[in-house]
Amino acid sequence: MFGPRHLAMLFGIALFSHQLGSFLGGWGGGRLFDLAGNYTLMWWISIGLGLGAALLNWPIRERPVPRLAAPAAG
Repeated sequence: MFGPRHLAMLFGIALFSHQLGSFLGGWGGGRLFDLAGNYTLMWWISIGLGLGAALLNWPIRERPVPRLAAPAAG
């Protein structure tokens, strides 16, 4: 959809965001364990984030972009 011109930028953003999320998840889990003495709160936060992600992705309808769909129709 974005073409090879922006592939490196998109890959970099995806890689950076996954690394940042991994760090925050590991550090946050350890921090909550130090504060609470167990991982219960971290599990509930993880469940909430997973449900939130599912709800955000639910309305997405995958269909070809107009510039790619036009030749197939003609």
